[in-house]
Amino acid sequence: MATSPQFAATVKTPSVVLNTTSLGVRTNGATATSLLITGASSGTKVTQISAKAQTSNTATQILIFLTDTTGSSATGRLFDEITMTAVNTSTTSVSSRIVNTYTDLQLASGQSIFVSSTVSTGTTAINVWASAGDF
Repeated sequence: MATSPQFAATVKTPSVVLNTTSLGVRTNGATATSLLITGASSGTKVTQISAKAQTSNTATQILIFLTDTTGSSATGRLFDEITMTAVNTSTTSVSSRIVNTYTDLQLASGQSIFVSSTVSTGTTAINVWASAGDF
């Protein structure tokens, strides 16, 4: 057990809007991806990544890529996915929101997370959020 546990010194809640007709692919972290967060010089712990459709949405996978310490999307490898089922919103039903929780996702200095969608979000934007803290 640590005698001096370390807690986040700086809280971060970065977000990105996926709003494109380009499709992400599981085998390439540089295809149609958007930068969500980059690890601070002291390291960053990510506890959640969530996706929230702005309106009705078709079923899609939100792809989560983790890079090496260069932070280049070209080095991104598929780390996880968020499954979003199709939802039709109205005045009495809400849009889809899915949260993936992590206990072990820590970014080294310069390491980045990029995200993309497997279907076009050109007409249905999706907000992707991270809950994180720098050490």
